[in-house]
Amino acid sequence: MRWIVGIAIAFAAVTAVSARVVTFQPPKPGWGRPFVIHYDPSVQGAKFHKGDPVHIVVRLYYPDRVETAWAPMGFEDGFFKHFMRPKEGVGYIRIDFVTPTAWDDGAHLETRVHQPNGTPARGAYQHGMHHGNARESLERELEHHPDNYAVYRDYWLAHTGSNDLVRRGVEMLETVESSRPVDLLYTLISGHMMLSREPRARAYLLEIFERFPGTHFAQLALSYYEYQVFARQLKGEGPDLIKRHVLELVSRHPSSPIARERLWALAYDKTVPLEVVNRIHREWVLDRPDHPMPYFGMALALSRRETDPDRGSALARIAAELIREGKLRFYEDVRGSLTKTMLREAHRTAARQDPDNMEELLLKLYIAGHGSGEGFAEWLGELR
Repeated sequence: MRWIVGIAIAFAAVTAVSARVVTFQPPKPGWGRPFVIHYDPSVQGAKFHKGDPVHIVVRLYYPDRVETAWAPMGFEDGFFKHFMRPKEGVGYIRIDFVTPTAWDDGAHLETRVHQPNGTPARGAYQHGMHHGNARESLERELEHHPDNYAVYRDYWLAHTGSNDLVRRGVEMLETVESSRPVDLLYTLISGHMMLSREPRARAYLLEIFERFPGTHFAQLALSYYEYQVFARQLKGEGPDLIKRHVLELVSRHPSSPIARERLWALAYDKTVPLEVVNRIHREWVLDRPDHPMPYFGMALALSRRETDPDRGSALARIAAELIREGKLRFYEDVRGSLTKTMLREAHRTAARQDPDNMEELLLKLYIAGHGSGEGFAEWLGELR
């Protein structure tokens, strides 16, 4: 899938291996200017070689969202090669090199992206903060984009434990804009949770749900709130209220980032109406028909609710096949850590929905995923 043609990307090598294995020209691409990237398989340390199905997987940091895209690399003159053209809006890029079954962990690249006038795009210094001086990154980002409120949150995280820094920042930000754009709300939620002020963070989170329910920032804010609730083992009115609002939100906005991020949990929870899960599944499949997660989520929901086993088994098989093809790695699991677990669960769910033919079905799925039946008996024992 050549989704990456026309995407805004510029690169800076972040490891010594990357600098030798990966090169690109021109050295400072800008929006609208084409450039080419090479992966040299002959260099010591390169994981991939001629004949491997090498792809680039790219995370694109826009001001209001993060997108993932990928494309196969061609092979010419001894190099894996791909041409790209910077696209307006991207501020920062991370690119990884993968095959459906492997990741070259020594050859990823990250970079700031610049506008046609040469100035860094919004988010360019924010998202690269973890590679350099956090204070300098904050100042450079605000120099060019003083209304990028999300950069404060990343700066606070770089100074974990400095409550006074967070407190002063929150007090300042609560006075800057009465309209409270979504990135400001996101940062205030994070700040108040860092300061153990759950009621104030909750109020801002409910405001995001009301005003910006389908945004990437709403998902990020909810994830950080939930992380802090878990880490601090918070109980009571606040977390319970947010849980109820999340269910209402995903029911109204089934294609939102919040709905997709929580599909697995919603599917597992038998108190969630099946139609809620089905709407998320349906809209996700229409948008990304080769993503394994919507198929697996719906299959899991049917299995947990012990209904429509034929459909559940079929959906689980689709998920297993897409995972085996490496699609989960392309979308969200570059490192492959989730792929093995998801494939196992898809196999288990498919078999559970078809108990009369469970062992036969599992053997077929095992062979599809492993190339032969060798080791099936041991695997089946572990699965049970």
